[in-house]
Amino acid sequence: MPLKILNALSASIHRALLLAAVARLFLFISALFLIDNLIDLASYPYLLITAGAMGISSAVIITPCRITSRGIVTVTIIALLVFHVLVGAFLRLPPFGADSPLTPYIIAEHATLATWTFLALTLSSVIVFRHRWAVTSELLALLSGIVCLLAAHRNLHIDKPKFIASLAWDLNLEYLSTFLVIAAVCLGGVLSYITALSLNLGRTDAVGAIAAQQTPLRRLSRLIPPIIVVLSLWGLGEGLYRSLEKSVGARAANGVGQSKEEGVSPLDFHSAVGGTAQPAALVRLDGDYPENPFAKKLYLRESALSQLADNAMVMAPAQFDQDVFRGSPHQPFHRDKDSHLDGRIELPQSIFLIAMAENPFAVDYPTSMIPLKNPRPDRFKSAYRALSLAPTFSIESLEGRDVGDPRWSDDERLHYTIYHPDYRYAEFAKKITAGVTGKVSQALAVAEWLSKNAIYTLQPNHEVPTGGDPVEPFLFGDLRGYCVHFAHATVYLLRSLGIPSRIATGYMTDLSQSKDGHILLRMSDRHSWAEVYVTGIGWVPFDTQPEQVESHADSPVDVKALEELMGMIGPDEEILAPSDISNEPGMDDTRSRWSPPSPKLVLWVLSVSVVFLLMVKLFLRFGWMGYRSYQGRLRASFRTVISILRDAGFPRHEGETYSEYEQRITCILGSPCFLLRPALLRKTYGPQVSTEKLSSSEIDHWRTRDVQVIRAHLKKRRWRALSSLASAMAFLRGELS
Repeated sequence: MPLKILNALSASIHRALLLAAVARLFLFISALFLIDNLIDLASYPYLLITAGAMGISSAVIITPCRITSRGIVTVTIIALLVFHVLVGAFLRLPPFGADSPLTPYIIAEHATLATWTFLALTLSSVIVFRHRWAVTSELLALLSGIVCLLAAHRNLHIDKPKFIASLAWDLNLEYLSTFLVIAAVCLGGVLSYITALSLNLGRTDAVGAIAAQQTPLRRLSRLIPPIIVVLSLWGLGEGLYRSLEKSVGARAANGVGQSKEEGVSPLDFHSAVGGTAQPAALVRLDGDYPENPFAKKLYLRESALSQLADNAMVMAPAQFDQDVFRGSPHQPFHRDKDSHLDGRIELPQSIFLIAMAENPFAVDYPTSMIPLKNPRPDRFKSAYRALSLAPTFSIESLEGRDVGDPRWSDDERLHYTIYHPDYRYAEFAKKITAGVTGKVSQALAVAEWLSKNAIYTLQPNHEVPTGGDPVEPFLFGDLRGYCVHFAHATVYLLRSLGIPSRIATGYMTDLSQSKDGHILLRMSDRHSWAEVYVTGIGWVPFDTQPEQVESHADSPVDVKALEELMGMIGPDEEILAPSDISNEPGMDDTRSRWSPPSPKLVLWVLSVSVVFLLMVKLFLRFGWMGYRSYQGRLRASFRTVISILRDAGFPRHEGETYSEYEQRITCILGSPCFLLRPALLRKTYGPQVSTEKLSSSEIDHWRTRDVQVIRAHLKKRRWRALSSLASAMAFLRGELS
């Protein structure tokens, strides 16, 4: 009797309804785990999943029945009332024990949440399965929920909401890539859900019969629209990534991008995201540095912009700014210590890059950079050790010194002092430094004035005409801007006073957030600042620190991530240059040395190989769908049969004819097989014009019959036949042709 009931239910439930139910259950499970991750549900997720699955299953059974939606709502309300009465009676029972007086209430809360989940999924699923307007309403609610969930990323805050940043960190992916992948998954899930719910749940048998009579090629053509949609979404995502990559890279780094191209500026005046917690690098100071003249601020210079061009500072030719290394983090670098510089000590540091970086960076005046062995290639992009001449002077001790390097040529001095053609900068600088003597004192006065009067904001919203001066609306306007505006304004004002200056880019971090000499640099630590060349000292930061802040990029360091990274690094291991290796005893460069491939490469090759073999196997199984010619369809159908036997563990032995193979398989199966072989022999070896042809339906019939006989007698080998790739490899060797 129960079996008859199940058969009746399965006959009344359409496959499209089951597909919609599976899609709905998958959506519910995904949403439940996401909500649990965000707000930490008070109940067990698996309990709610069980209740939701039972509710959707109940809806699948109820939907084909004649009970009205109004009746279902009435039954649901009655069930809720009865349940709450039972819960009230349960709570009035004597306590289970003195040690657990709250146990009944905990059980009641879990049961209430599970019951509400069951009834809500049952009622909503029935309504969605029965009414098209409910599908539209639920779709709008689903899209609204996704938009609200991801709304924190607006204005290119790609590290928000927090779970995206956590996911990117766990998967070791860029924030932009992670966000686009999540967006693609959400969009793909919504489209799949729409497709599942948009199928004709009430399709009649006549329509089903017409669909069953369609050719396999016609059915296969239905895949073309979704393939086009997927490819379009892929192209859209790729184009979006390319268009946002540079913009996000600069704006998420406080407007400070990366570039080493001559005549180009990596700085952006328009707006900055700020507050981006994406880790950029881990810096380990291999020594104490109590003499830091900037208190808790540490400047790590990456590049310098000293050439004035088109109303902005850009990268100068290679003969200038020779204290900046223009190579890559993978290249070794060494320069002699400048004996003309005072007030500096050697500071070793190890830098482990987490994000891709075009330019290496280090504390002021690096004299050497040596590539290091990457301790964790899955987490760090590269690593190197830098030795710098770090400043130990005090700012007050600089006021009596001159500016500029006596060793400079006239062209070099002119290069660092050429001023902006707008006369207002000179007038503004004279106004600020009125009564101040000494070039260093004037530089301090300019930096101090900007610190007191400028307003730090990430959205200055200045309107600058094409080819116009982006600093003008800042300095001669509302004084609202960020580090890019401050650095340019400082340099323009200083140069109008004859003070050699430039803009430095890199990182500025707060040492108070370091731990045991380890510093976690974030993209929000990207910074640009003005520098002045003080005689006998070198390039010194004159950075604007605004006292008025409208919106800022400060965010606390993730201590957990910092400690995790600290545990990944050990003692530095240098990578010797080829010239150094050749001098080592026992090292012969003329001999070829084999090194094992990386595990990622091996895994990638294996994955591609397995996917390729699976595609070949699918071709062997279903390749007959693509043939219209009689001979092609006949050969492909016969190939399908022998490929199944091959994967099931019954290959044709070496030297065995197909007649002998057929007899052996017939004995194993206990039933005739290879019913298509006579027709194939007639077509291959018979006369050119043969009247004994099978129709397409007959070929399909005999092929289906052979496959059913094989599967019926080889039930224990079914999983082997599904998972085996023997037929694909045999086909590639030419054994199934």
